[in-house]
Amino acid sequence: MTDLDLQELKRQLTLAPLSIKCPSCGSGPGKDCYGNGPMPYVHAQRTPSTLPISTALALIARIEAAELWSTVHPCNVTHEEPYDFQWCETHDRTFPLDGACDHEGLSVIDYQNKRETEQRVRAIRAEDRIEELEATIQRVRDLHWETLGECAACSLDSSTPYPCPTLKALEGNPND
Repeated sequence: MTDLDLQELKRQLTLAPLSIKCPSCGSGPGKDCYGNGPMPYVHAQRTPSTLPISTALALIARIEAAELWSTVHPCNVTHEEPYDFQWCETHDRTFPLDGACDHEGLSVIDYQNKRETEQRVRAIRAEDRIEELEATIQRVRDLHWETLGECAACSLDSSTPYPCPTLKALEGNPND
């Protein structure tokens, strides 16, 4: 996620000096002056920061937590006899002996994105199939229309009362 060496940054922040100038003489760190009183004012040995150290350390902790989700964790795959599957210990997944872990080469975020995309595609395909089937049913209904109390399509060969068995089946009551 980041090119920063977070451990080094954390170490520098905890050791980083804060630069505070002497309120009396204005001199920087490392020098002593007597300021306005009898005791010498010891200058702080730290340099200024735009963020308080505690805030910077909290941000580093958040980055480290986010990296857990965006880092690709290598699969540790095992197989024990007599089982006919393998197990990825890293992701707690099982898969066929000739297969691969579905997390392989993916971070947690990438894996979730892949799964969501697959689910969206399945939903779109299902909606398309529903529309296709509804159109097919409508075409069958359009063929089987009533004429003089009989089904126009089924009565070509013999006299079939309307609604015919085909329409009854489409409506879900074929035995009525």
